[in-house]
Amino acid sequence: MSDKTYQIVVTGQLAAGAQLAQVKESIAKLFNTPASKLEALFSGQRVVIKKGLDEAAAQRYVASLRAAGLLSTAEVLGESTAANTTAAQASAPATQAAAGNEPGLAPVGVTLIEATPAPAPDIDISAYSMSPAGVELVKRETIPAPEIDVSALSAAPPGTDMIHAEVIPARNIDTSALSMSSPGAQLVEPPRVPPAAIDTSALDLAPAGSDVGQQKPQTPPPPPDTRHLKLE
Repeated sequence: MSDKTYQIVVTGQLAAGAQLAQVKESIAKLFNTPASKLEALFSGQRVVIKKGLDEAAAQRYVASLRAAGLLSTAEVLGESTAANTTAAQASAPATQAAAGNEPGLAPVGVTLIEATPAPAPDIDISAYSMSPAGVELVKRETIPAPEIDVSALSAAPPGTDMIHAEVIPARNIDTSALSMSSPGAQLVEPPRVPPAAIDTSALDLAPAGSDVGQQKPQTPPPPPDTRHLKLE
Protein backbone atom coordinates (compact mmCIF):
# COMPACT_ATOMS: atom_id res chain seq x y z
CA MET A 1 0.00 0.00 0.00
CA SER A 2 1.19 3.53 -0.84
CA ASP A 3 2.47 5.55 2.16
CA LYS A 4 1.61 8.89 0.53
CA THR A 5 -0.79 11.25 2.25
CA TYR A 6 -3.33 13.40 0.39
CA GLN A 7 -5.30 16.58 0.82
CA ILE A 8 -8.71 17.42 -0.73
CA VAL A 9 -8.90 20.68 -2.67
CA VAL A 10 -11.99 22.40 -4.14
CA THR A 11 -12.24 25.48 -6.36
CA GLY A 12 -16.03 25.91 -6.47
CA GLN A 13 -16.55 24.00 -9.72
CA LEU A 14 -19.87 22.16 -9.97
CA ALA A 15 -20.55 18.83 -11.64
CA ALA A 16 -22.25 18.88 -15.02
CA GLY A 17 -25.96 19.62 -14.67
CA ALA A 18 -25.73 20.49 -10.96
CA GLN A 19 -27.63 23.48 -9.54
CA LEU A 20 -25.75 25.76 -7.12
CA ALA A 21 -28.52 26.00 -4.51
CA GLN A 22 -29.02 22.22 -4.46
CA VAL A 23 -25.26 21.58 -4.25
CA LYS A 24 -24.93 23.96 -1.28
CA GLU A 25 -27.72 22.14 0.51
CA SER A 26 -26.18 18.72 -0.19
CA ILE A 27 -22.70 19.83 0.98
CA ALA A 28 -24.22 21.29 4.15
CA LYS A 29 -25.86 17.94 4.91
CA LEU A 30 -22.63 16.07 4.08
CA PHE A 31 -20.56 18.12 6.55
CA ASN A 32 -23.45 18.66 9.00
CA THR A 33 -22.74 22.39 8.87
CA PRO A 34 -24.98 25.39 8.07
CA ALA A 35 -24.76 26.38 4.42
CA SER A 36 -23.84 29.96 5.41
CA LYS A 37 -20.48 28.70 6.77
CA LEU A 38 -19.58 26.96 3.48
CA GLU A 39 -19.67 29.95 1.15
CA ALA A 40 -15.85 29.89 0.84
CA LEU A 41 -16.08 26.55 -0.99
CA PHE A 42 -17.99 28.26 -3.85
CA SER A 43 -15.96 31.48 -4.08
CA GLY A 44 -13.82 30.26 -7.00
CA GLN A 45 -10.67 30.27 -4.86
CA ARG A 46 -8.55 27.23 -4.04
CA VAL A 47 -9.67 25.84 -0.67
CA VAL A 48 -8.18 22.81 1.18
CA ILE A 49 -10.97 21.08 3.10
CA LYS A 50 -9.14 17.97 4.41
CA LYS A 51 -5.51 16.88 4.93
CA GLY A 52 -3.63 13.78 6.04
CA LEU A 53 -5.68 11.15 4.13
CA ASP A 54 -4.46 7.96 2.58
CA GLU A 55 -5.26 7.27 -1.05
CA ALA A 56 -8.42 5.23 -0.38
CA ALA A 57 -9.86 7.81 2.01
CA ALA A 58 -8.99 10.63 -0.39
CA GLN A 59 -10.84 8.92 -3.23
CA ARG A 60 -13.86 8.38 -0.96
CA TYR A 61 -13.89 12.12 -0.20
CA VAL A 62 -13.66 12.98 -3.90
CA ALA A 63 -16.49 10.57 -4.75
CA SER A 64 -18.75 11.86 -1.95
CA LEU A 65 -18.24 15.48 -3.00
CA ARG A 66 -18.80 14.52 -6.62
CA ALA A 67 -22.07 12.79 -5.72
CA ALA A 68 -23.17 15.99 -3.94
CA GLY A 69 -22.41 17.98 -7.12
CA LEU A 70 -19.06 19.59 -6.12
CA LEU A 71 -15.84 18.72 -7.99
CA SER A 72 -12.64 18.25 -6.01
CA THR A 73 -9.10 16.88 -6.44
CA ALA A 74 -6.90 14.72 -4.26
CA GLU A 75 -3.37 16.17 -4.09
CA VAL A 76 -0.30 14.42 -2.70
CA LEU A 77 1.20 16.25 0.27
CA GLY A 78 4.91 17.07 0.31
CA GLU A 79 5.45 17.13 -3.49
CA SER A 80 5.88 20.00 -5.93
CA THR A 81 3.02 21.85 -7.57
CA ALA A 82 3.65 20.01 -10.85
CA ALA A 83 3.45 16.66 -9.07
CA ASN A 84 0.23 17.71 -7.35
CA THR A 85 -1.25 18.71 -10.70
CA THR A 86 -0.27 15.33 -12.15
CA ALA A 87 -1.83 13.54 -9.19
CA ALA A 88 -5.01 15.60 -9.53
CA GLN A 89 -5.27 14.74 -13.23
CA ALA A 90 -4.57 11.08 -12.56
CA SER A 91 -7.29 10.98 -9.89
CA ALA A 92 -9.98 12.25 -12.30
CA PRO A 93 -10.63 8.82 -13.97
CA ALA A 94 -10.81 7.16 -10.56
CA THR A 95 -13.27 9.84 -9.41
CA GLN A 96 -15.50 9.26 -12.42
CA ALA A 97 -15.38 5.51 -11.85
CA ALA A 98 -16.38 5.97 -8.22
CA ALA A 99 -19.24 8.26 -9.22
CA GLY A 100 -20.69 5.85 -11.78
CA ASN A 101 -18.67 6.90 -14.87
CA GLU A 102 -20.55 10.19 -15.08
CA PRO A 103 -18.97 13.05 -17.09
CA GLY A 104 -17.40 15.87 -15.12
CA LEU A 105 -15.38 19.09 -15.44
CA ALA A 106 -11.59 19.11 -15.70
CA PRO A 107 -9.61 20.81 -12.90
CA VAL A 108 -8.71 24.48 -13.20
CA GLY A 109 -5.76 25.13 -15.49
CA VAL A 110 -5.91 21.85 -17.40
CA THR A 111 -5.55 22.32 -21.19
CA LEU A 112 -8.06 20.03 -22.88
CA ILE A 113 -7.14 20.83 -26.49
CA GLU A 114 -3.74 22.10 -27.58
CA ALA A 115 -4.28 24.95 -30.03
CA THR A 116 -2.14 24.77 -33.17
CA PRO A 117 -0.85 28.25 -34.06
CA ALA A 118 -1.84 29.24 -37.57
CA PRO A 119 1.01 30.48 -39.79
CA ALA A 120 0.98 34.17 -40.66
CA PRO A 121 -0.39 34.81 -44.17
CA ASP A 122 2.23 35.74 -46.78
CA ILE A 123 0.79 38.94 -48.30
CA ASP A 124 2.87 41.24 -50.50
CA ILE A 125 2.25 44.82 -49.33
CA SER A 126 5.28 46.39 -51.01
CA ALA A 127 3.05 48.30 -53.43
CA TYR A 128 1.06 49.90 -50.59
CA SER A 129 1.85 52.91 -48.47
CA MET A 130 0.17 54.65 -45.54
CA SER A 131 -0.69 58.33 -45.54
CA PRO A 132 0.28 60.43 -42.54
CA ALA A 133 -2.31 60.90 -39.80
CA GLY A 134 -4.86 63.61 -40.62
CA VAL A 135 -4.44 63.47 -44.38
CA GLU A 136 -7.72 63.72 -46.29
CA LEU A 137 -7.78 60.70 -48.60
CA VAL A 138 -10.80 61.74 -50.68
CA LYS A 139 -11.06 65.31 -51.93
CA ARG A 140 -14.53 66.70 -51.47
CA GLU A 141 -16.08 68.37 -54.52
CA THR A 142 -16.99 72.01 -53.91
CA ILE A 143 -20.49 72.75 -55.18
CA PRO A 144 -20.88 76.42 -56.13
CA ALA A 145 -23.86 78.30 -54.81
CA PRO A 146 -26.64 78.64 -57.45
CA GLU A 147 -26.98 82.08 -59.09
CA ILE A 148 -30.64 83.07 -58.72
CA ASP A 149 -31.78 86.56 -59.75
CA VAL A 150 -34.01 87.88 -56.97
CA SER A 151 -33.80 91.56 -57.96
CA ALA A 152 -37.44 91.54 -59.10
CA LEU A 153 -38.69 90.08 -55.84
CA SER A 154 -39.53 91.82 -52.61
CA ALA A 155 -40.79 90.79 -49.19
CA ALA A 156 -44.15 92.04 -47.96
CA PRO A 157 -44.39 93.48 -44.46
CA PRO A 158 -45.47 91.07 -41.70
CA GLY A 159 -49.26 90.71 -41.54
CA THR A 160 -49.88 91.63 -45.17
CA ASP A 161 -52.70 89.72 -46.88
CA MET A 162 -50.94 88.26 -49.91
CA ILE A 163 -54.16 87.05 -51.63
CA HIS A 164 -57.26 89.25 -51.66
CA ALA A 165 -60.52 87.31 -51.28
CA GLU A 166 -63.14 88.01 -53.94
CA VAL A 167 -66.17 89.87 -52.58
CA ILE A 168 -69.42 88.17 -53.64
CA PRO A 169 -72.38 90.63 -53.72
CA ALA A 170 -75.62 89.64 -51.98
CA ARG A 171 -78.41 88.39 -54.27
CA ASN A 172 -81.39 90.68 -54.88
CA ILE A 173 -84.41 88.43 -54.23
CA ASP A 174 -87.92 89.94 -54.18
CA THR A 175 -89.83 88.52 -51.14
CA SER A 176 -92.62 91.12 -51.13
CA ALA A 177 -95.23 88.58 -52.34
CA LEU A 178 -94.38 86.11 -49.54
CA SER A 179 -95.81 85.96 -46.04
CA MET A 180 -95.36 83.74 -42.97
CA SER A 181 -98.24 81.85 -41.35
CA SER A 182 -98.87 81.94 -37.63
CA PRO A 183 -97.34 79.19 -35.45
CA GLY A 184 -99.52 76.06 -35.53
CA ALA A 185 -101.29 76.94 -38.78
CA GLN A 186 -101.96 73.98 -41.13
CA LEU A 187 -100.38 74.81 -44.43
CA VAL A 188 -101.79 71.87 -46.47
CA GLU A 189 -105.32 70.49 -46.05
CA PRO A 190 -105.23 66.63 -46.07
CA PRO A 191 -107.64 64.97 -48.53
CA ARG A 192 -110.87 63.58 -47.03
CA VAL A 193 -111.18 59.79 -47.47
CA PRO A 194 -114.80 58.46 -47.17
CA PRO A 195 -115.22 55.41 -44.89
CA ALA A 196 -115.38 52.01 -46.64
CA ALA A 197 -118.86 50.47 -46.98
CA ILE A 198 -118.49 46.90 -45.55
CA ASP A 199 -121.59 44.72 -45.07
CA THR A 200 -121.26 42.83 -41.72
CA SER A 201 -124.91 41.79 -41.44
CA ALA A 202 -124.09 38.16 -42.17
CA LEU A 203 -121.46 37.96 -39.39
CA ASP A 204 -121.99 37.23 -35.70
CA LEU A 205 -119.75 36.77 -32.67
CA ALA A 206 -119.40 33.34 -31.01
CA PRO A 207 -119.83 33.15 -27.22
CA ALA A 208 -116.75 33.14 -24.99
CA GLY A 209 -115.12 29.65 -24.77
CA SER A 210 -116.63 28.41 -28.05
CA ASP A 211 -114.60 25.98 -30.20
CA VAL A 212 -113.88 28.13 -33.25
CA GLY A 213 -111.96 26.33 -35.99
CA GLN A 214 -109.90 24.11 -33.66
CA GLN A 215 -108.56 20.89 -35.22
CA LYS A 216 -110.13 17.76 -33.76
CA PRO A 217 -107.71 15.02 -32.65
CA GLN A 218 -107.75 12.10 -35.08
CA THR A 219 -108.21 8.51 -33.89
CA PRO A 220 -105.06 6.51 -34.73
CA PRO A 221 -105.58 3.52 -37.06
CA PRO A 222 -105.75 0.03 -35.52
CA PRO A 223 -102.48 -1.92 -35.26
CA PRO A 224 -101.68 -4.30 -38.14
CA ASP A 225 -102.65 -7.99 -37.90
CA THR A 226 -99.48 -9.98 -37.08
CA ARG A 227 -101.13 -13.33 -36.30
CA HIS A 228 -99.76 -14.91 -39.45
CA LEU A 229 -96.13 -13.98 -38.47
CA LYS A 230 -93.81 -16.10 -36.36
CA LEU A 231 -90.17 -16.08 -35.23
CA GLU A 232 -87.86 -18.79 -36.54
